[in-house]
Amino acid sequence: MANDLAHQINNPLQSLINLLYMAKQSDGVGDEKSLALKLESEFERLSSLTKSLLELPKKASPQ
Repeated sequence: MANDLAHQINNPLQSLINLLYMAKQSDGVGDEKSLALKLESEFERLSSLTKSLLELPKKASPQ
């Protein structure tokens, strides 16, 4: 179940991370870059947690 949930979270999460990357690169007049920089660490943390969930089945199965 954790693996399925992690996959369901990971796909939209990666899309959001890509949007943050593009916002950081922008030279816009708004707050896009500032907001992206603030959110980046939180999205990286969430991505790391999701990757940990995806690895659970690998750790649980005997090799």
